[in-house]
Amino acid sequence: MDDVYSLFFANNNWYFFLRLHQTLCSRLLKIYRQAQKQLLEYRTEKEREKLLCEGRREKGNDPAMELRLKQPSEVELEEYYPAFLDMVRSLLDGSIDPTQYEDTLREMFTIHAYVGFTMDKLVQSIARQLHHLVSDDVCLKVVELYLNEKKRGAAGGNLSSRCVRAARETSYQWKAERCMADENCFKVMFLQRKGQVIMTIELLDTEEAQSEDPVEVQHLARYVEQYVGTEGASSSPTEGFLLKPVFLQRNLKKFRRWQCEQVRALRGEAKSSWKRLVGVESACNVDCRFKLSSHKMMFIVNSEDYMYRQGTLCRAKQVQPLVLLRHHQHFEEWHSRWLEDNVTVEAASLVQDWLMGEEDEDMVPCKTICETAHVHGLPVTRYRVQYSRRPASP
Repeated sequence: MDDVYSLFFANNNWYFFLRLHQTLCSRLLKIYRQAQKQLLEYRTEKEREKLLCEGRREKGNDPAMELRLKQPSEVELEEYYPAFLDMVRSLLDGSIDPTQYEDTLREMFTIHAYVGFTMDKLVQSIARQLHHLVSDDVCLKVVELYLNEKKRGAAGGNLSSRCVRAARETSYQWKAERCMADENCFKVMFLQRKGQVIMTIELLDTEEAQSEDPVEVQHLARYVEQYVGTEGASSSPTEGFLLKPVFLQRNLKKFRRWQCEQVRALRGEAKSSWKRLVGVESACNVDCRFKLSSHKMMFIVNSEDYMYRQGTLCRAKQVQPLVLLRHHQHFEEWHSRWLEDNVTVEAASLVQDWLMGEEDEDMVPCKTICETAHVHGLPVTRYRVQYSRRPASP
């Protein structure tokens, strides 16, 4: 099935195991694809040589073979990948030397052989993580929690109906965070789509960041004091400059001339901005407070800034039908594409029959009337049911 996902909340040991397992699968896939690529190139080269040498003498052997610079490979190209797996098993058993293992890989896969190096260390790391998973109490609780939540439908399902399980998934996440209070909590999703399985990992923020460095705490405290304005501002911005002036006379004249130009420009901007702000109402009443434990700034409820221009509500009412129509068209396009991908013709007709009350079910005798109305200029289909007799009360 496509567009199906599984949800799993993992701790540190499970995260390490999943990443190591993903690395192992990635390496095996690269080796397999390289073996298939070399086999295809070999067969293509043989076909080309057969066409070129048709009617001529047979082509000589490889010069490296003739000069004894290269030993003939004992493994056929068709058996490269199975031979690689056998060599990894032999390396883990200790029946083959690591140097010999790497040399054989270089002969088989040339410059791509590095992908298969240190496979023994990777498998040993995975085995150690497996030992932690079956012996650690937190890991066992994580698995038990996943199995319990899977029974109640909170650990995945169809991607199109994920919103239905949002509350249960949130409850699952809350339980997982409590279970892994002393460890990191990872949100792992396995998404199956178009014959592939995609794994996504997200580190959840389960604790508030608290600064332990006294220097950093002092800087944050000074920043808070400056932000809220508890420290007195300097009496004059040029107070330090007057104690020891370092300006040249010609630069001072240029600066005063520049100041005059700036004042004239500001007056012109003030007049133009006043004209632009005619009919505009604004307020700056936003308030915030700092959390002393983490120095985080949070805004206070029911305190906000706003700016309102007179006449905008009337203009908004005039363009609202066009906006609704555009949004409706976008939704209809998306809904049509979704129906084509997920709903068959038979299922659509069954839904229509059910809406019209034509299903072969034990229903109260009734008549369904389909009416088309217009709401805000958009067509809306309404179904009205007329009962021939009053239905029995539950």
